[in-house]
Amino acid sequence: MFEELSLSQYFKNLLITATLVAVGLATTTSASAAPIIAFDNQSYSFTGRCTDCVGNGVGTLTVRGPYTLGSFLNLSNFVSFVYSSSLIPGFTILSSDVNLVVSGSLPSPLPSAATVTIANNVWRFSSSTSGAWSVGPPLQDFGAVNSWSAPSASAPEPASIGLLGLGLAAIVSLARRRATR
Repeated sequence: MFEELSLSQYFKNLLITATLVAVGLATTTSASAAPIIAFDNQSYSFTGRCTDCVGNGVGTLTVRGPYTLGSFLNLSNFVSFVYSSSLIPGFTILSSDVNLVVSGSLPSPLPSAATVTIANNVWRFSSSTSGAWSVGPPLQDFGAVNSWSAPSASAPEPASIGLLGLGLAAIVSLARRRATR
Protein backbone atom coordinates (compact mmCIF):
# COMPACT_ATOMS: atom_id res chain seq x y z
CA MET A 1 0.00 0.00 0.00
CA PHE A 2 2.77 2.47 0.93
CA GLU A 3 6.08 2.69 -0.85
CA GLU A 4 9.28 2.77 1.13
CA LEU A 5 10.79 6.21 1.23
CA SER A 6 14.37 6.83 0.28
CA LEU A 7 16.52 8.48 2.92
CA SER A 8 16.54 11.77 0.99
CA GLN A 9 12.73 11.72 0.64
CA TYR A 10 12.41 10.98 4.37
CA PHE A 11 14.54 14.03 5.21
CA LYS A 12 12.57 16.21 2.79
CA ASN A 13 9.33 15.22 4.53
CA LEU A 14 10.96 15.84 7.92
CA LEU A 15 12.10 19.30 6.75
CA ILE A 16 8.57 20.16 5.55
CA THR A 17 7.13 19.08 8.89
CA ALA A 18 9.69 21.10 10.86
CA THR A 19 9.00 24.17 8.71
CA LEU A 20 5.25 23.91 9.26
CA VAL A 21 5.74 23.53 13.03
CA ALA A 22 8.10 26.55 13.10
CA VAL A 23 5.56 28.67 11.20
CA GLY A 24 2.88 27.59 13.64
CA LEU A 25 5.04 28.50 16.66
CA ALA A 26 5.88 31.89 15.15
CA THR A 27 2.15 32.52 14.67
CA THR A 28 1.54 31.56 18.31
CA THR A 29 4.20 34.00 19.53
CA SER A 30 2.80 36.92 17.53
CA ALA A 31 -0.75 36.25 18.77
CA SER A 32 0.21 37.24 22.33
CA ALA A 33 0.75 40.85 21.18
CA ALA A 34 -2.96 41.26 20.41
CA PRO A 35 -4.98 43.59 22.67
CA ILE A 36 -6.78 41.81 25.48
CA ILE A 37 -10.55 42.04 25.32
CA ALA A 38 -12.47 40.01 27.86
CA PHE A 39 -15.70 38.46 26.60
CA ASP A 40 -16.19 36.27 29.66
CA ASN A 41 -15.19 37.11 33.21
CA GLN A 42 -11.57 38.24 33.12
CA SER A 43 -9.26 38.69 36.12
CA TYR A 44 -6.54 41.31 36.59
CA SER A 45 -3.91 41.16 39.33
CA PHE A 46 -2.90 43.98 41.68
CA THR A 47 0.41 44.02 43.54
CA GLY A 48 1.35 46.87 45.86
CA ARG A 49 4.62 47.11 47.75
CA CYS A 50 3.65 47.68 51.38
CA THR A 51 4.96 50.61 53.39
CA ASP A 52 3.21 49.47 56.57
CA CYS A 53 2.94 45.70 56.09
CA VAL A 54 5.51 43.04 55.25
CA GLY A 55 5.94 42.26 51.56
CA ASN A 56 3.10 43.07 49.22
CA GLY A 57 -0.61 43.62 49.28
CA VAL A 58 -2.19 41.56 46.51
CA GLY A 59 -5.58 41.63 44.88
CA THR A 60 -7.58 40.19 42.04
CA LEU A 61 -10.14 42.27 40.15
CA THR A 62 -12.65 40.30 38.10
CA VAL A 63 -14.63 42.13 35.42
CA ARG A 64 -17.51 41.06 33.21
CA GLY A 65 -16.78 41.20 29.50
CA PRO A 66 -16.53 42.57 27.05
CA TYR A 67 -14.00 44.78 28.83
CA THR A 68 -11.28 46.58 26.89
CA LEU A 69 -8.20 47.86 28.72
CA GLY A 70 -8.40 51.64 28.98
CA SER A 71 -12.18 51.76 29.32
CA PHE A 72 -13.91 52.78 32.54
CA LEU A 73 -14.73 50.32 35.28
CA ASN A 74 -18.30 50.65 36.49
CA LEU A 75 -21.05 48.76 38.28
CA SER A 76 -22.16 47.00 35.09
CA ASN A 77 -18.79 45.37 34.35
CA PHE A 78 -17.58 44.77 37.94
CA VAL A 79 -17.78 41.20 39.30
CA SER A 80 -15.50 41.11 42.37
CA PHE A 81 -12.32 42.28 44.05
CA VAL A 82 -10.37 40.07 46.48
CA TYR A 83 -7.51 41.51 48.59
CA SER A 84 -5.03 40.25 51.20
CA SER A 85 -1.71 41.19 52.84
CA SER A 86 0.35 40.36 55.90
CA LEU A 87 -1.87 42.73 57.95
CA ILE A 88 -5.24 41.94 56.37
CA PRO A 89 -6.04 38.23 56.11
CA GLY A 90 -8.35 38.96 53.21
CA PHE A 91 -11.64 40.45 52.12
CA THR A 92 -13.89 40.26 49.09
CA ILE A 93 -16.01 43.00 47.54
CA LEU A 94 -18.82 41.64 45.34
CA SER A 95 -21.07 43.25 42.74
CA SER A 96 -24.04 42.55 45.04
CA ASP A 97 -22.55 44.46 48.03
CA VAL A 98 -24.38 47.37 49.67
CA ASN A 99 -23.12 50.88 48.81
CA LEU A 100 -20.83 49.56 46.06
CA VAL A 101 -18.57 52.12 44.36
CA VAL A 102 -16.41 51.19 41.36
CA SER A 103 -14.45 53.68 39.26
CA GLY A 104 -11.25 54.16 37.29
CA SER A 105 -9.71 52.15 34.47
CA LEU A 106 -6.92 49.70 33.75
CA PRO A 107 -4.56 51.18 31.17
CA SER A 108 -3.25 49.50 28.08
CA PRO A 109 -0.66 48.11 28.04
CA LEU A 110 -0.30 46.35 31.36
CA PRO A 111 1.62 45.87 33.66
CA SER A 112 1.26 49.43 34.89
CA ALA A 113 0.02 51.51 37.80
CA ALA A 114 -3.67 52.38 37.49
CA THR A 115 -6.28 54.64 39.04
CA VAL A 116 -8.92 52.31 40.46
CA THR A 117 -11.36 52.73 43.37
CA ILE A 118 -13.48 49.87 44.67
CA ALA A 119 -15.51 50.19 47.88
CA ASN A 120 -18.48 48.77 49.72
CA ASN A 121 -19.98 49.61 53.12
CA VAL A 122 -17.01 47.95 54.93
CA TRP A 123 -13.85 48.19 52.78
CA ARG A 124 -12.30 50.79 50.46
CA PHE A 125 -9.46 50.00 48.05
CA SER A 126 -7.77 52.72 46.04
CA SER A 127 -4.79 52.81 43.67
CA SER A 128 -3.48 55.62 41.46
CA THR A 129 -1.24 56.05 38.43
CA SER A 130 1.26 57.87 40.67
CA GLY A 131 1.85 54.48 42.34
CA ALA A 132 0.16 55.30 45.64
CA TRP A 133 -2.39 52.83 46.97
CA SER A 134 -4.31 52.23 50.18
CA VAL A 135 -6.84 49.96 51.86
CA GLY A 136 -9.12 50.96 54.73
CA PRO A 137 -10.97 52.23 56.67
CA PRO A 138 -9.27 52.97 58.88
CA LEU A 139 -6.10 53.14 56.81
CA GLN A 140 -4.68 49.63 57.21
CA ASP A 141 -2.45 49.01 54.20
CA PHE A 142 -0.74 51.54 51.98
CA GLY A 143 2.27 52.01 49.76
CA ALA A 144 3.90 54.15 47.10
CA VAL A 145 4.28 51.53 44.34
CA ASN A 146 1.48 49.55 42.67
CA SER A 147 1.18 47.52 39.52
CA TRP A 148 -1.74 45.92 37.73
CA SER A 149 -1.12 43.01 35.36
CA ALA A 150 -3.23 41.19 32.81
CA PRO A 151 -3.49 37.52 32.01
CA SER A 152 -1.77 36.25 28.89
CA ALA A 153 -3.71 36.55 25.67
CA SER A 154 -5.09 33.21 24.58
CA ALA A 155 -3.23 31.66 21.69
CA PRO A 156 -3.20 28.23 20.11
CA GLU A 157 -1.20 25.71 22.08
CA PRO A 158 2.14 24.75 20.49
CA ALA A 159 1.12 21.06 20.61
CA SER A 160 -1.98 21.83 18.51
CA ILE A 161 0.13 23.70 15.97
CA GLY A 162 2.59 20.79 15.88
CA LEU A 163 -0.20 18.30 15.22
CA LEU A 164 -1.55 20.53 12.46
CA GLY A 165 1.93 20.66 10.91
CA LEU A 166 2.32 16.89 11.06
CA GLY A 167 -1.10 16.40 9.50
CA LEU A 168 -0.29 18.78 6.66
CA ALA A 169 3.07 17.08 6.11
CA ALA A 170 1.33 13.70 5.91
CA ILE A 171 -1.13 15.04 3.32
CA VAL A 172 1.72 16.49 1.24
CA SER A 173 3.60 13.21 1.48
CA LEU A 174 0.58 11.13 0.38
CA ALA A 175 -0.10 13.53 -2.50
CA ARG A 176 3.49 13.17 -3.70
CA ARG A 177 3.37 9.39 -3.47
CA ARG A 178 0.18 9.26 -5.54
CA ALA A 179 1.68 11.65 -8.11
CA THR A 180 4.77 9.41 -8.61
CA ARG A 181 2.69 6.27 -9.31
